[in-house]
Amino acid sequence: MALENKIPETAWGSVHAYLGAVGSNGTMGNILDDLGAIDENALTIETQDGQNYELIDINGDLLDELMKQPKLIINFTLLKPSEITRSKFWDIEEVGTGDARKARVKNLVKNAKYSFKFANVEAIGSETFEAPVVKVYMKPLYEAAKGWKAECSVTLIKGEAGYLFDFGVVTSSDPLVVTPASLNFTSAADTTGKTITATSTGNITATNNGSYWIQLTYTGKVATIKVPANPNTEARTGTVTIVADGKTANIEVTQAGT
Repeated sequence: MALENKIPETAWGSVHAYLGAVGSNGTMGNILDDLGAIDENALTIETQDGQNYELIDINGDLLDELMKQPKLIINFTLLKPSEITRSKFWDIEEVGTGDARKARVKNLVKNAKYSFKFANVEAIGSETFEAPVVKVYMKPLYEAAKGWKAECSVTLIKGEAGYLFDFGVVTSSDPLVVTPASLNFTSAADTTGKTITATSTGNITATNNGSYWIQLTYTGKVATIKVPANPNTEARTGTVTIVADGKTANIEVTQAGT
């Protein structure tokens, strides 16, 4: 197949990082979990030159040269990483229960290998970056304006498949299938919660998009929504966004007024 002489589209504003187990024979994994949104102002690709070997004769003339493969490192900042995301890279132990529950970080390094991808799956025709074998290191970062974030460093490895990475294109805009497609609450507090289940291969990630009254948790393929009492006479509406398998679903959440 001939390479195409066209300029690919690059999409920013909603770029997410995806991670999963390496596929068979070192190929790109088929099931990738969405780690969340990347800070578009903090994504860089760094190349560290490999060792250069020179063969020189007794007169000092260059006879031959061998350049080793450079190291390729992707640095990015992950916004609001979940506990599940943190546990992929850190050794975390859950201690305590209820209000005293804590996630105790014992080690910031796990020497595991993954398949890695970043893309804006909502921008059809935009370019994707896929690396079949990488190692990922993550450090905690805090900013007063944005809260907890994570600085991530991804080192590309040429694995058994024999290549470093692929450039691809986002080709499908099919939404993620979730049940139900919307949620409605009375004005009273709901401390039990209602669930949304995704029909997906990989696990989901979810966000309440800044609607503070939507109390959101998720695990596996299920998101749970709880709400406090609505003190206002008018109904309020927010949106929960669920992502899995590179697809997205937006669920409208409405709570009646008092």
